[in-house]
Amino acid sequence: MPSKKVKVVWNDKTSRGLNEIYQNTGMCFSFLSSPTDGTRQCHEWVKCRDYLQDAVRTTLTGNPTAIYGFRFDTSNPPVDLKKMRMLVSRYDMNKEADVQTFKRKMGSSLVLLNHFEKHAGIALSKLKEADPDGQKKRKAVFLFIGSAIWMKSPFLVSMYTYLIRLGDKELEFKNAVDLKKRLKEMSEAFSTSSKYSGDNDVDYLRTMWPHLHTVLKNRNKLFVKENGFDETFFKNIGINSFHNNGGILSLIRKNTPNGNLNKRVAKMIG
Repeated sequence: MPSKKVKVVWNDKTSRGLNEIYQNTGMCFSFLSSPTDGTRQCHEWVKCRDYLQDAVRTTLTGNPTAIYGFRFDTSNPPVDLKKMRMLVSRYDMNKEADVQTFKRKMGSSLVLLNHFEKHAGIALSKLKEADPDGQKKRKAVFLFIGSAIWMKSPFLVSMYTYLIRLGDKELEFKNAVDLKKRLKEMSEAFSTSSKYSGDNDVDYLRTMWPHLHTVLKNRNKLFVKENGFDETFFKNIGINSFHNNGGILSLIRKNTPNGNLNKRVAKMIG
């Protein structure tokens, strides 16, 4: 990883108090604008990944988002649609050992992302360190930079950040078959091991582990494009439905707000 840290203009808006489901890892996410837009943090830190696809939709359509305390409109720095630029941090790194542990886990996230990218023929994401100066209680911030393909659908945005969060498990694997075996074992342990009690990411695996490779590799068959992006972004879907059912879990459950997409998923994965 390069030693030079990326300088970020941090978001200074006061959060209105986000209504978020508990997340075991404590990871927080935020989009970073492109360098041509000032390399600015696009919005406050969020633990709930569903806010992220909301921000992309607003950047694409200009229609403001307001849900569960999260507000995003054209006064925010625009999300970069030509690259995935995702900031990731935690607020509870009190010791240097905590920073080093988080850095190691971010490396595991990158390995996981790169595995899926290679499998699906997508340019590999890179990991950089951002300068946390000006960030209260955040001693380390990392920046994932990936292909624009990840920005093309709300479900791919969701998958990208899910894989980053899954890196917290520091999975070791040799290939796709080995990874599926390990994901399956982890998903089966959810009901039997106290280690995963309350861990939503492992709970989600019980539905998703067999299908993640298939969905990403067959993305062009699943997502009908409008203006170069998944038509789901542009459909007349209420913010509650888009937010609550616009993620990768809803896609694999065939429970998205796009009925035709649900049929295509059902045909593909059964």
